Amino acid sequence: MSTPIAFRALSVPAYRHVFIGSGLSNVGTWMHRVAVDWLVYQQTGSLAWVGLVSFAQFAPLALLGPLGGVLADRFDRVRLLAAAQAFMMLVALGLTAAEIAGVAGPGVLLAASLGLGLGFAVAAPSWQATIPRLVAPEMLTSAIALNSTKMSLARIAGPAAGGLLLAQVGAAGVFAVNALSYVAVLTALWALARLVEAAPSRGGREGVHRQLTEGVRYAAHDPVIRWLLIGVLAVSFVATPLIALLPAYAHDVLGGDASTLGLLTAALGAGALVGSLLLAQLGDRVATPALVGGSIVALAGLTAAVGVAPGLALTAAAVLGTGLCRLGTVAASNTRLQARADDRYRGRVMGLFMLGFGAAYPVGALLVGTLADLWGVQAVTLGMGALTGSVGLTVWRRLAAHAPAPAAEP
Repeated sequence: MSTPIAFRALSVPAYRHVFIGSGLSNVGTWMHRVAVDWLVYQQTGSLAWVGLVSFAQFAPLALLGPLGGVLADRFDRVRLLAAAQAFMMLVALGLTAAEIAGVAGPGVLLAASLGLGLGFAVAAPSWQATIPRLVAPEMLTSAIALNSTKMSLARIAGPAAGGLLLAQVGAAGVFAVNALSYVAVLTALWALARLVEAAPSRGGREGVHRQLTEGVRYAAHDPVIRWLLIGVLAVSFVATPLIALLPAYAHDVLGGDASTLGLLTAALGAGALVGSLLLAQLGDRVATPALVGGSIVALAGLTAAVGVAPGLALTAAAVLGTGLCRLGTVAASNTRLQARADDRYRGRVMGLFMLGFGAAYPVGALLVGTLADLWGVQAVTLGMGALTGSVGLTVWRRLAAHAPAPAAEP
């Protein structure tokens, strides 16, 4: 029996090793994220502080994400990944020790989040740019969709396990599990280095600044790449900060505890999981404007629904829907960008993608958290939905003016 199209990439040993190792690490990361958010909110009672810690973890992408893309185009990407993962493991171990010693206050949590963000800023463009090198071109959609599925599963398992573990053994136990999870991805990268020939240096005599400028110029010149990046940037700034509001929905709106937060975060991951599976089945058969633009518009309506949904069940259902539609924007944009970008510029294009995907979120989270403290979490959520709808319609129209027609049915 032949392997389903959506899962073909797993037949490639190099991809399979990294898929499993990074998947275990992703679970640890989401467990860590729940513990940090809950600790900060319990210690400060402030959504602005929750937003600030999220800002610290993702803000390094604003400064180093594009630089990470340049490094991915200059040096061996597997070695860069290994170095970044080892650094993040040390940060997680340090936070574990601080929590055991009773000194992991908001400032320490902020510093640890910044350290993890620095490692992520270096690793993310290299990982994204490595995927096309691991599989054949006809498996690229499968590989990227599976990567999204892996991350979605981690968002389900990680927060749920993190909430339960947090209640049983405390934050130090959660941080320790996250530190151990990096061993899995480092082992996978060691196996990958044996299976894939090291890439030669591609830096030449060009300076980093010149390479970065050339990458930005390349992305701006291609209208499809340009508007896909703008769409991801806008969604990350306007809609994705809903994640930073979930502690307030769990504690203040729904009257719950850490397990309630874990449930809402898991619902977000469940929606992304469904979205990634749909993307794997759709492949390239749906035109980019309808897939990406339509996802943003639907995301707008579901974000607004979170703000007015009564009770845990309906709130979780609306959050699940936002996860599905956000995946439709981010993963579909990722697939189109990977297939369209020239390999000479792929690291830099993915650095810009990670800038839009990750760096806009902390700025938006900081702003949304501050406004929610002033105006209330539900009112701010409704405003986020309205702005996202406007963004979606604009991106849809622009992509429709430039995007190619969808592939024919097989």
